[in-house]
Amino acid sequence: SNTSGCKLAEQMGITRQSVSLWELDNRLPSVTKYRQWAECLTLSAEQTEAGLELLKLAYEQRIK
Repeated sequence: SNTSGCKLAEQMGITRQSVSLWELDNRLPSVTKYRQWAECLTLSAEQTEAGLELLKLAYEQRIK
């Protein structure tokens, strides 16, 4: 929801628009921001690592 996105953005020190771009798959977060995001969302270490693998694959696809 918008409120959740606003709270997440505030916790991360970024704009709500940045979170929205990630949610809409229009932009990828940096690895650093992804780790911060995972921490804010209290993801487990396994979930965080799985997400990092997906993020790496997404970056590779965008480079091609």
